[in-house]
Amino acid sequence: MTKPRGGRVVCAVLNAALDITYVGEHFAAGQSNRVSEVHAQAGGKGINVARLLHRAGHDVTVTGFAGGLVGDEIAAHLDAWALPHRFVRCASGSRRTVSAFSLRDAAVTAYNEDGPQVTGAEWATFAGGFPGLVRGASLVILSGSLPGGVAADAYRTLAHMAADSGAAAFVDAHAAPLLAAVAARPALVKPNEHELAEAAGLTLPVPLPAAAHASRRLLADGAQSVVVSLGPRGLMGVLPATTLLAVPPTQHGNPVGAGDAALAALADGHLTGRPWPERLCRAAAMSAAAARQPIAGVVDAGDVAELEARTTVTEI
Repeated sequence: MTKPRGGRVVCAVLNAALDITYVGEHFAAGQSNRVSEVHAQAGGKGINVARLLHRAGHDVTVTGFAGGLVGDEIAAHLDAWALPHRFVRCASGSRRTVSAFSLRDAAVTAYNEDGPQVTGAEWATFAGGFPGLVRGASLVILSGSLPGGVAADAYRTLAHMAADSGAAAFVDAHAAPLLAAVAARPALVKPNEHELAEAAGLTLPVPLPAAAHASRRLLADGAQSVVVSLGPRGLMGVLPATTLLAVPPTQHGNPVGAGDAALAALADGHLTGRPWPERLCRAAAMSAAAARQPIAGVVDAGDVAELEARTTVTEI
């Protein structure tokens, strides 16, 4: 990523997690499996994005909910990374995710807990403090699943608060919260192919023309730009005046966190004013580079540079 010249970033991670990754030669269902490596770190989509932006030198603050011993461990990881955070403590414990990555066939099996049950009072505390936290920020990233007790329109509420403070909002979420959020006119929404299909009532795989059409409906409903992760087919960027497709070299690795790496690159491009073709090219390369790593939220700068040089961007 380029040296930042943007402003402060707030990453709202309402359903933060402790991400546990098992790495082994091969994992088979219904059998005893040997694990050769275990990695554990604070995660959830927004934390992965925040970590990458922080490593690029951006001023980033993480906010959301944290509860129980797992919540303490999440906060301890952020402290170890010197990544500032402002969590609201919740009585219910934060979640864990477990990904088992099989080296032999590059297959990933994920087990994702639902997360804490947030009370009305805890949400009121978070929402009441959010305007002050985002005041003066340039970008607010609303990313990941919603914990129990938080309404589906939560990201719309937070995106409106971001707009009121003068900050742009990026939204990366499942269909219901994403569809609710577009009414707040976010600067970008970033569904993956499955989320776009769910939001638009499409079947998988989604043909490129159908993906572009569904994305333009999101523009009509209020989103200012749409980027769709299409797996090995690349990233589609749908803007009011053009539609772009960035295709990196195909990778056979761990796709967990690849979309978060793409969102971090898009955020960096927004903050540094990178032209859209370059922005999308870097995002596609970051996504592909992340797939080479067994752990979500990690990329190698050399991989990004190599893959960016081999990524094609075309207008469609």
